[in-house]
Amino acid sequence: MTHSLRAIYRFWAMLLFPAVIVQVGAAGYGAFNAAHKVSDTTPLTQKQWDHGFGFHMAFGYILFLASVLLFLFALAARLGRKRECGGMVPRRVRGDTAGSVRLRQ
Repeated sequence: MTHSLRAIYRFWAMLLFPAVIVQVGAAGYGAFNAAHKVSDTTPLTQKQWDHGFGFHMAFGYILFLASVLLFLFALAARLGRKRECGGMVPRRVRGDTAGSVRLRQ
């Protein structure tokens, strides 16, 4: 069961990653749209602001709910801390003492 939940978690994370990039693009669109609409003589109206940032705000709520689902998938798949560290991790981080050396016979 946890194997299939891990696959669902990986798939959901793959969907969420490009969605975050789209969210950043939507924020850029809203900012540049607001910069284009504003002038020295007329201020930016609420309708113009909502036109630029409406998608960004709505998509942000969807991303938040998708992130909560990703967290729940991680809990259900029992994703935890890795028990083994690779060779690139220093001994202090792994929990070994820096001064101890074991010799094998």
